Amino acid sequence: MSLVRRAVTLTLALGLTSSIALSHGEDHFTVLAGAGQDTTVVSAFMPEVIRVTVGTTVTWRINSDEVHTVTFFEDRGPTSVHELPPLVVPAPGGQEGMVVNPAAFFPTRMPGSDVEAYAGDRYVNSGILSHQPMGPDAPPNDTFQVTFTEPGTYRYHCILHPWMTGTVIVEEAMEEADSHEDVDARAEAEMQPLLDLVDRVREQAQPVYSEPGPFGTTVWYVKAGAVDAVSGDARATAFDFFPQHLTVEAGDTVVWTSPEFHTVTFDPVPPLPMEFIPVEQDQGPPMLFINPEVFFPVKPSGTFDYAQYFNSGVIGRVAPTGMSSWSLTFDRPGTYEYSCIFHDAMGMRGSITVVARQ
Repeated sequence: MSLVRRAVTLTLALGLTSSIALSHGEDHFTVLAGAGQDTTVVSAFMPEVIRVTVGTTVTWRINSDEVHTVTFFEDRGPTSVHELPPLVVPAPGGQEGMVVNPAAFFPTRMPGSDVEAYAGDRYVNSGILSHQPMGPDAPPNDTFQVTFTEPGTYRYHCILHPWMTGTVIVEEAMEEADSHEDVDARAEAEMQPLLDLVDRVREQAQPVYSEPGPFGTTVWYVKAGAVDAVSGDARATAFDFFPQHLTVEAGDTVVWTSPEFHTVTFDPVPPLPMEFIPVEQDQGPPMLFINPEVFFPVKPSGTFDYAQYFNSGVIGRVAPTGMSSWSLTFDRPGTYEYSCIFHDAMGMRGSITVVARQ
């Protein structure tokens, strides 16, 4: 279960998420949010651009195991730059710690209310979209609808993946408005090259790199997730460790590097820790404090100890610590399994086998 899915699950009893009944008809179109299964992740809206007339309802449907949001901002003109809301913010009232930002994680449409109407005049957010049930008695929050009531060119974003953007062009009437067939065909045409790119990413990431370390040891490098080495296109990513299973000698050091948002976590006592800690409030939903043992490094000793919890914290370009790599030295033979806390359920797991030095 991903970090955002767990956070949303904690608030279900308070009615902050809800499935919606889809509208159908000639003035209704569907855009795919993401693509891929398991560790194959495409972070793109497909089609990226859609042209519709005033009064059209567009549905975004989650289409991957990774979660996304659909987020519109107040329209401030063609040259405006939207600043995405932060995923976490300081705890209110002078409390220590950081909490989930409700504006980023939760929908602006409350259960039972009408479909969102948008004219570029306000902030509209789907909250976390996932095709998995958000709780034992809750349906998936897997679709999001917006009806466009005024002409304009409206750009939208996924808060979790800032490079993931789309555009809805709305006009009173247009001869070149999209048809359902146009939208479906373009979505497929845009999706397949990105899925193919993930296959190329995996091929590029296969080689194992190492270099001499001190006192005859070896320093090994493992990628925690990978993107295309040529284009750097973050829309097509492989949420795997490369190599997934690595054999080293006692005394060797392993360095993990990440291009995105992952952890390297050795947990001797499953299950993995929760990313967020709920704190009940007198009124309203609980505050969800980030768990520092998940988001920040935990390294209780200089060399790996299989009986203790070791965690890189978030590494990657959006890491709160600014770290993009993390290292650990192994001196005891054995096989040790680890995973990314945020993407363990998607299959992002690996192992280090340590053998006696020859």
